[in-house]
Amino acid sequence: MKASNDTATRIVPILLTIALILCTQLAFADDRNLLPKYGGLPETDWQKAANASFIAGMDKDYHGDRKKASMDMAARGWQYLAMGDLDNAMRRFNQAWLLNKKNGVALWGMAAILSSAGKHDDSLKLFAEAEKRAPRKTTMSCSRMHSTASSASTKRLRKTH
Repeated sequence: MKASNDTATRIVPILLTIALILCTQLAFADDRNLLPKYGGLPETDWQKAANASFIAGMDKDYHGDRKKASMDMAARGWQYLAMGDLDNAMRRFNQAWLLNKKNGVALWGMAAILSSAGKHDDSLKLFAEAEKRAPRKTTMSCSRMHSTASSASTKRLRKTH
């Protein structure tokens, strides 16, 4: 009887550790959707399959016009952003980027979300990339100036403390 109790005492922490690792991986898999460009992380097999299915569906719906599909997804991202739903906005901007890596409007949206989260240095990198790729009629100067000013003031505060 004592041997089975010792075995159970050893196995329970191992099983709890495994469960914790699996839960962390599942949470991490979902969190990458909330990072610009999916965090730049390599895709898992199931993510590759999901992305391929999404792209195939968009190709069918938009008759192969990925630039149009990407712009529509970015527009949805801006709608969510205007409603204050940053998570769904980032998901749409990521989908727009998945369809067209050169979509400056989607990159601008990602940068705006990062800026609003106080990640000004990261947002400035995306703003710079977006400016190169966005249609000329799009203006990003106000959003970028806000991030630049916020980044500078944050650095100034760090130096004084």
